[in-house]
Amino acid sequence: MPRFALLVYDDETATPDPASPEWRALWDAYVRLDEEAKAAGVLIDSQPFAPTSAATTIRVRGARTGQAAGPAEPTTTQLGGYYLVECPDEAEALAWAARIPGASTGAVEVRPIIEGP
Repeated sequence: MPRFALLVYDDETATPDPASPEWRALWDAYVRLDEEAKAAGVLIDSQPFAPTSAATTIRVRGARTGQAAGPAEPTTTQLGGYYLVECPDEAEALAWAARIPGASTGAVEVRPIIEGP
């Protein structure tokens, strides 16, 4: 069965404070979705990412390895987490992506995973 990465992008500066009721409600919405996707047998894994301030980017050019603090590319939205799902087809993967809470404030990119030989 095909697998898809559902990549959740949002403006991390607009994320509610973790001590707020809004953050807890958002967290609970993600937990509910995880439970529903598990019950449907499509969820392989899902995880949030730490803020971009915790990221390190590595670039190798020839024999030189460069390291920089922060994300690979500065953008107005950041990759905040992912879902790895196994669905019969892309239409179902798109339907699950539309249910991700971050889709209502940011975007969810759906990427098919290429299976190796």
